[in-house]
Amino acid sequence: MKRELRELIIDRAQWGQNWLLSGFDGKLCCLGHLGRACGIPLRRLRGQRMPSNLSLADQRLYPERTRLGELFELASGINDDEYLSMEERERRLKFLFKSRGIKLTFIGKPRTFTGKPR
Repeated sequence: MKRELRELIIDRAQWGQNWLLSGFDGKLCCLGHLGRACGIPLRRLRGQRMPSNLSLADQRLYPERTRLGELFELASGINDDEYLSMEERERRLKFLFKSRGIKLTFIGKPRTFTGKPR
Protein backbone atom coordinates (compact mmCIF):
# COMPACT_ATOMS: atom_id res chain seq x y z
CA MET A 1 0.00 0.00 0.00
CA LYS A 2 1.27 3.45 -0.93
CA ARG A 3 2.15 5.75 1.98
CA GLU A 4 0.09 8.93 2.02
CA LEU A 5 2.02 12.17 1.94
CA ARG A 6 1.24 14.37 4.96
CA GLU A 7 3.86 17.11 4.57
CA LEU A 8 5.63 18.66 1.60
CA ILE A 9 8.75 20.75 2.10
CA ILE A 10 9.71 23.23 -0.60
CA ASP A 11 13.19 24.71 -0.59
CA ARG A 12 12.87 28.25 -1.91
CA ALA A 13 16.27 27.92 -3.63
CA GLN A 14 14.77 25.16 -5.81
CA TRP A 15 11.30 26.68 -6.24
CA GLY A 16 10.40 28.00 -9.67
CA GLN A 17 7.49 28.71 -11.96
CA ASN A 18 5.88 27.37 -15.14
CA TRP A 19 7.52 23.92 -15.23
CA LEU A 20 7.36 20.82 -13.05
CA LEU A 21 11.15 20.87 -13.53
CA SER A 22 12.74 23.55 -15.66
CA GLY A 23 15.46 22.35 -18.01
CA PHE A 24 16.88 25.87 -17.94
CA ASP A 25 17.47 26.64 -14.26
CA GLY A 26 16.69 23.31 -12.58
CA LYS A 27 13.90 24.70 -10.40
CA LEU A 28 10.65 22.88 -9.64
CA CYS A 29 7.20 24.40 -9.29
CA CYS A 30 5.08 23.34 -6.31
CA LEU A 31 3.60 20.43 -8.30
CA GLY A 32 7.08 19.38 -9.37
CA HIS A 33 8.14 19.31 -5.71
CA LEU A 34 5.05 17.24 -4.96
CA GLY A 35 5.84 14.83 -7.80
CA ARG A 36 9.43 14.43 -6.65
CA ALA A 37 8.25 13.77 -3.07
CA CYS A 38 5.93 11.07 -4.46
CA GLY A 39 8.81 9.30 -6.18
CA ILE A 40 8.59 10.52 -9.76
CA PRO A 41 12.12 10.62 -11.21
CA LEU A 42 13.38 14.10 -12.07
CA ARG A 43 14.07 13.10 -15.68
CA ARG A 44 10.35 12.48 -16.18
CA LEU A 45 9.36 15.82 -14.61
CA ARG A 46 11.81 17.85 -16.72
CA GLY A 47 10.18 20.03 -19.36
CA GLN A 48 6.61 19.16 -18.35
CA ARG A 49 4.18 21.93 -17.43
CA MET A 50 1.50 19.94 -15.59
CA PRO A 51 1.09 16.51 -14.00
CA SER A 52 -1.52 15.76 -16.68
CA ASN A 53 1.35 15.77 -19.23
CA LEU A 54 3.02 12.85 -17.44
CA SER A 55 2.35 9.19 -18.12
CA LEU A 56 -0.70 7.74 -16.39
CA ALA A 57 1.61 5.65 -14.20
CA ASP A 58 3.40 8.81 -13.01
CA GLN A 59 0.12 10.69 -12.54
CA ARG A 60 -1.06 7.90 -10.22
CA LEU A 61 1.97 8.47 -7.98
CA TYR A 62 0.47 11.81 -6.89
CA PRO A 63 -1.75 11.39 -3.79
CA GLU A 64 -5.34 10.65 -4.79
CA ARG A 65 -6.66 13.58 -2.78
CA THR A 66 -4.53 15.94 -4.91
CA ARG A 67 -5.73 14.41 -8.20
CA LEU A 68 -9.39 14.97 -7.34
CA GLY A 69 -10.97 18.32 -8.02
CA GLU A 70 -9.02 21.26 -9.35
CA LEU A 71 -5.90 21.22 -7.16
CA PHE A 72 -3.44 21.06 -10.06
CA GLU A 73 -5.04 23.98 -11.90
CA LEU A 74 -5.45 26.07 -8.75
CA ALA A 75 -1.91 25.35 -7.52
CA SER A 76 -0.31 26.17 -10.87
CA GLY A 77 -2.37 29.36 -11.12
CA ILE A 78 -1.11 30.52 -7.73
CA ASN A 79 2.45 29.27 -8.21
CA ASP A 80 2.87 30.94 -11.61
CA ASP A 81 1.12 34.24 -10.87
CA GLU A 82 3.86 36.82 -11.39
CA TYR A 83 1.71 39.55 -9.83
CA LEU A 84 1.65 37.87 -6.41
CA SER A 85 4.48 38.44 -3.98
CA MET A 86 6.40 35.37 -2.88
CA GLU A 87 4.84 35.70 0.56
CA GLU A 88 1.32 35.79 -0.86
CA ARG A 89 2.00 32.79 -3.15
CA GLU A 90 3.28 30.84 -0.17
CA ARG A 91 0.28 31.79 1.96
CA ARG A 92 -2.23 30.76 -0.73
CA LEU A 93 -0.42 27.52 -1.58
CA LYS A 94 -0.25 26.56 2.11
CA PHE A 95 -4.01 27.10 2.42
CA LEU A 96 -4.74 25.11 -0.75
CA PHE A 97 -2.54 22.15 0.17
CA LYS A 98 -3.91 22.17 3.74
CA SER A 99 -7.41 21.77 2.25
CA ARG A 100 -6.12 18.47 0.78
CA GLY A 101 -4.56 17.32 4.05
CA ILE A 102 -0.96 18.22 3.19
CA LYS A 103 1.09 20.55 5.34
CA LEU A 104 3.20 22.75 3.06
CA THR A 105 6.44 24.11 4.52
CA PHE A 106 8.82 26.52 2.82
CA ILE A 107 12.48 26.57 3.87
CA GLY A 108 15.62 28.44 2.88
CA LYS A 109 16.15 31.54 0.80
CA PRO A 110 15.40 32.04 -2.89
CA ARG A 111 18.22 31.41 -5.36
CA THR A 112 18.76 33.95 -8.09
CA PHE A 113 19.50 32.81 -11.61
CA THR A 114 23.19 32.89 -12.59
CA GLY A 115 22.70 32.61 -16.35
CA LYS A 116 24.02 29.07 -16.69
CA PRO A 117 21.44 26.48 -17.81
CA ARG A 118 21.44 23.11 -16.05
